[in-house]
Amino acid sequence: VEGDEATCELYLMCDDIEATVAELKRRGASFTRGITDAGWGRVTAIALPGGAELGLYEPRHPTAL
Repeated sequence: VEGDEATCELYLMCDDIEATVAELKRRGASFTRGITDAGWGRVTAIALPGGAELGLYEPRHPTAL
């Protein structure tokens, strides 16, 4: 539709979001938001250079693993 912008979100998946966030913070990563429940998983976002975000989530849905 004209005037609408297409968006795309990319998420990395982890087994334990609290432990993963703690480890990434120890390594210097910063986060743009706290951990929240999105229904399908617990999510947060890693700050990237230039102001972009990379999603990180712990799934609450069946996975292939």
